[in-house]
Amino acid sequence: MRRSRGGPVGVRRVPLLAAATLGALLVLAGPAAAQTVEVLRTDRPADGVRHQVLRIRLSDGSIARGNLVRWQEDRAGVALRPVLARDTVSGLETTQSMSQRALQDGALVGVNGGYFLPRPTGAPNGPLVLDGELRSGPAVGASGSRLSTGRGTVGIRTDGRVRLDRLQPDMTLTLPDRTWRVDEVNRNPRCPASGLVTCPSGGEVLLFDDGFGASAVLPADSTVLVLEAARLPSTGRLTTTVRSVEVRSSAGGVNVPSGRLLLAAHGPDRGPSLAAVPVGTTVTIDVALRPAAAPGSSWDDLAHALPGAPLLLRGRAQQPALFASATTREDREALGDAHRLLRQPRTAIARTDGGELLLLSVDGRRTGWSAGVTLRELTQVFQRLGARDAVNLDGGGSTTMTLHGAVVNRPSEADRGSANALMLHVPQRTWFLRDAHSGGPANSTGTFAFTGDRVLACDINGDGRDTPVSFADGRWVASNQRNAGGQLTTFSYGFQPGDVPLCGDWNGDGRDGIGVQRGHRFLLRNSASAGSPHHDFRYGRPGDVAVVGDWNGNGRDTIGIRRGDRYFLRNSLSGGAANHDFHYGRAGDGPVVGDWNGNGRSSLGVRRGDRYFIRNQLSGGPANLDFHYGRASDLPVSGDWNGDGRTSLGAVR
Repeated sequence: MRRSRGGPVGVRRVPLLAAATLGALLVLAGPAAAQTVEVLRTDRPADGVRHQVLRIRLSDGSIARGNLVRWQEDRAGVALRPVLARDTVSGLETTQSMSQRALQDGALVGVNGGYFLPRPTGAPNGPLVLDGELRSGPAVGASGSRLSTGRGTVGIRTDGRVRLDRLQPDMTLTLPDRTWRVDEVNRNPRCPASGLVTCPSGGEVLLFDDGFGASAVLPADSTVLVLEAARLPSTGRLTTTVRSVEVRSSAGGVNVPSGRLLLAAHGPDRGPSLAAVPVGTTVTIDVALRPAAAPGSSWDDLAHALPGAPLLLRGRAQQPALFASATTREDREALGDAHRLLRQPRTAIARTDGGELLLLSVDGRRTGWSAGVTLRELTQVFQRLGARDAVNLDGGGSTTMTLHGAVVNRPSEADRGSANALMLHVPQRTWFLRDAHSGGPANSTGTFAFTGDRVLACDINGDGRDTPVSFADGRWVASNQRNAGGQLTTFSYGFQPGDVPLCGDWNGDGRDGIGVQRGHRFLLRNSASAGSPHHDFRYGRPGDVAVVGDWNGNGRDTIGIRRGDRYFLRNSLSGGAANHDFHYGRAGDGPVVGDWNGNGRSSLGVRRGDRYFIRNQLSGGPANLDFHYGRASDLPVSGDWNGDGRTSLGAVR
């Protein structure tokens, strides 16, 4: 191998907790009170974020399994944000695909989002807000008509605080001579009627932005106005100017011009009246968000919103949609009985009195694994976790949770597309890579990996340059650029608690494979991918620190271990006696490995605080290179960042 590097250096992993029964945190009346929730495992994938695996015993003895992520809503740098499928309002994409796209922006956790209208359009069903702009709405039932009090919605303010309530937007278009309600945003009209959808006799007023992602399909005799503005605010007034007016005699699709809004109307009154508006006319559109119970001011300063249904809890009180006695369309939030009252896979979010946010997925429709839960059983899980307010999101085959872009639950449908997802963003680490063996400014920087991850540098594509790789609980994420940009590769390998990730060119093909150290056992793969190990052997003792390098210059990386200040290096991927046995540095030093002088052989170095002592031979003795770089609290990494055949240092902060 042309270059090599040491084993990974990472933040100490919080050990997985033994199963601990939480018990009934809240005693509920009736037979459903027999429900219990157990935490089977807890890990901390980032500062202030906990992921827990749950086992839920239901009142009839059935078992449901879930994944819970929890954090304080005022935690600095930790924030929820919706993401659209394909980055457009219309369209579908798997939650995993959306999560992998959002990884580069710091999305640690992802779940499927809210309900959407029937395929293939996939427009969100309800008010979706991104960056203070209303991108869809309002919520409608199966007939296409809106609900007067809306549906359960997740609102995220600019300060990161979350609001959970039923919400419906009101939009009013004001022309010089009249005022109309705007019926839909980024949603095709209900006319002509089909199936259960009814066509309003008076016609509709529709608004589309250039992020709709599809043609606006309009009925015959529709009037289309192009407006100067690009997007609609989530609250307040938009004042804009008419750029063009067109009456379309036949039905068909209309594309939204880039950077503009498209206002369309049809029907015996609305279409002709809109056609009479002259080019250059000033029009206004007023938007108001109406929560069902909370004061309107609590939804001011809204950054994002995601539609769900139904509202499960408000002020710790269970809501009408949970019960079979809910007979009105408004109480049911236009949901059918099978959705409300039968056990299904579920995704939902809740907030406690103390400001802790709970993001929960519960598997279902999997005999022998998880029975799923009814909406009331889901609500009772939240109540046992101390929830005050809660909203259900889309569920069924959509229910998916990801960590590091990898799916951690067991969805009931493979590759199910969703219209949107909800992502939890956390601060990422910054990489400072230097091409020279000296202190000084970094030659390249980028953000990659989270605080709970172990970090490595590997050449997984064989281009002669090492790039960042992260590992957490068997989930690997690799960048193909040294500044951590470009395409990300994600896969799973190594699932047992305590596994330590490794990478090296085990077979001499010029590409790094991956592996894990499990006690004193090494399980290595020749490629950066999931699968079975190509090399499985024992070396050293449990507790030894693994190092990886090409010790004899044959182009293949092998394993070594450090024990105190002593190194035992082996030239083959097997157990046996060490080929190199020597002391270097101190027991408390951190090892780094690389081909420092470009001779094709790896040797050792150590870090002591922010100081590096690098040696070009596999032996004890004085350092050949002695310099300071980064900070004592940084995580050290080593790699060939520029492809010159020499290893240099980096710091991860």
